[in-house]
Amino acid sequence: MNQTSPIRFPWIVILGISLSFFLASYDTTAFNLALVSIQNDLQLSLSQLDWVMTSMMIALGTFLVPGGKISDKYGHKYPMIIGLITFSLVSVLGGFAQNAPQLISMRILQGATAALFWPGMQAISLYAVKESKRTLAVGVSQFAGALGIATGPLLSGILLNYLSWRWVFWTTVPVALLSLVIIAIFIPDKAFEQHKKKKIDLASVFFLCGAAFSLIHALDLLGRYGFVNQQSLTWCAISVVLFWFFIVRDDNIREPLIDFEILKNKQFVSGVLVRIMAATSYFSFLFLTGFALQQIALLSAEESSFYFLPLTIGLMIFSLIAGWLGRYFSVKNLMFIGLFGLGVACLSYGILLQFSLDYWVLTTPLALMGIFFGIMGPTNTVFTIGSLPKSLTATGAGVLTMLLMIFGSVGIVIASIFIRFFGTRLTLSSLKTSEISLSSVQESLVEQTITGMIPIKQAMVRFGEHAEAVYLALRKSFFQAMGLDLYLLAGMIFLTFAILVPLHYKKVKSQL
Repeated sequence: MNQTSPIRFPWIVILGISLSFFLASYDTTAFNLALVSIQNDLQLSLSQLDWVMTSMMIALGTFLVPGGKISDKYGHKYPMIIGLITFSLVSVLGGFAQNAPQLISMRILQGATAALFWPGMQAISLYAVKESKRTLAVGVSQFAGALGIATGPLLSGILLNYLSWRWVFWTTVPVALLSLVIIAIFIPDKAFEQHKKKKIDLASVFFLCGAAFSLIHALDLLGRYGFVNQQSLTWCAISVVLFWFFIVRDDNIREPLIDFEILKNKQFVSGVLVRIMAATSYFSFLFLTGFALQQIALLSAEESSFYFLPLTIGLMIFSLIAGWLGRYFSVKNLMFIGLFGLGVACLSYGILLQFSLDYWVLTTPLALMGIFFGIMGPTNTVFTIGSLPKSLTATGAGVLTMLLMIFGSVGIVIASIFIRFFGTRLTLSSLKTSEISLSSVQESLVEQTITGMIPIKQAMVRFGEHAEAVYLALRKSFFQAMGLDLYLLAGMIFLTFAILVPLHYKKVKSQL
């Protein structure tokens, strides 16, 4: 199909796919700004508000692999159509939610229905166009995803000013329907091979979905409350047990949900490792930056948003540039350049944070993170999924995206642990050096403050005459701990780079 695709207008199809990428990305970020309005309107508790924010991403990560398997079985087109129709219906209903259970249920269904069209989109991006243009097609769709992330808060802010949070749900419907029309008209019924005789083992789906849901939820809890939280440890244990059942089940049936033979594919495994390192560092980077600017540096949301502009612009532009470069250079070379650049971005950001929070000082590492993640994204997708048989492309895309979400959560957990452990101890050590003694209650308050459990302005009142000294020590220690986390991430990236590059360039080395 590389050169003789039955799709007559492939770039119109790529437009339809890009709209779907925009849709899912916009929906995740637009809700962040609407949370306060939702809380006031529906009188939600903080735990319910957390579920409103995270439930869609947890559901999406949970159902991606089964969604990819269904897409491979029925040929991508109709699962995408069903997914977009149901996503639109759920979005309409979500706008009418009157209480927390209704709202959270609709967010979960949004994630589940998005998982039905997301893997097929990535498969079509690869095979709707000629092989020489695959990276460009994936780059265009990922540009749309980055655009959705960037415009989500902006459009949400406009809707909240003039209408209500319910329109955040409803504005996704026209985009979904436009994507649906393009896909229905311009993708022939037989554009992609179907494997209807293949069976999807429901027990494997249950075990994998349960394990993924439990793990992502556990990681979310670990990031917020740490390892001492009994609930997070319980969900971790449930995830391990269910994943064990999945492996045993999948290894003993004729048609497994995930064929573990793909682990023998060196290119696929290498691509997955690159994606894991990129996701861990990128999401940790984003989480720490947003938290530091608002909770520690006490900048407003509007002021903080300007810091993300270089990253967002770099991500959008270089997703397209990487796609264009993929026509002339090896996607493998571009992917490894992107991976190495992410390490440089983490390292330079960690160093500069110790000296200044000035916008223009931090612009360079922020832009570098966007640029190199933009280069890595489309090239990694083509490199990894392109190594699989066509009958496994959507399943492979589901695995790749699920790992992105899981290890993005891991990155946030690692960052939270560093801030909680090193930040607290460095703060207390600094205060002791300054001969400022705190009570045991105040020492506990330092940890609660530096992890955001208590707002800084509220906490400082309880430190009395030492409030200013405590704040300065806490602020300095936070950025030191943040730097340690970024150095660790950079080291992990460089180690992965040092291991994988010789494996894929050993033929060149032997010739030299």
